Amino acid sequence: MLQTTRELDEMIAGYEEELKLRPHDAGLQRAAGSIRGQRAALVSSYGENLDATGHWYSPSKSGFGYSAQFESATEVHVSYIYDANGQPRWLYGQKSYNPAINTVSMLQLSGFCPLCAVTPITNTVVGTMTRTLGPAAAPDNLPGLTNMSVDATFAPPLSGTWSENLPVGMLSARKNCQ
Repeated sequence: MLQTTRELDEMIAGYEEELKLRPHDAGLQRAAGSIRGQRAALVSSYGENLDATGHWYSPSKSGFGYSAQFESATEVHVSYIYDANGQPRWLYGQKSYNPAINTVSMLQLSGFCPLCAVTPITNTVVGTMTRTLGPAAAPDNLPGLTNMSVDATFAPPLSGTWSENLPVGMLSARKNCQ
């Protein structure tokens, strides 16, 4: 795996030189595009590349958690939580990546059932998630998520609310993009 933006920039420059000599080489074009995509996927926060994609949990209160995906222009969050009946549920949120904007609307999706008649998938905004990025996230003190807050009221036919605001630590390994 490529580790630094400098290495990616050097590879992109090499591909661009080769493409000048072989502009119609489809394989070379795909390879160059892949490296450009890797370079574009590196996002930054606190002056460093943000490598916070993964699974996060609240060490002080187990049983629920979050997935976060950070890319160059987008961040996606999934909250794994419970409804009023104690049934596991998940909420989905996506926004343009901006480290200064911490809140994203969370959606409850409905309509898919593998054993039911086909119905359209719909989504309903049921609350918000607020994420806090910090320069030293647990457990390795690298930049990442330091706190997650979800406030949501499930839409019918589900019932219940979820409201938690707790520090988080990373449960999965980092991607090691630096």
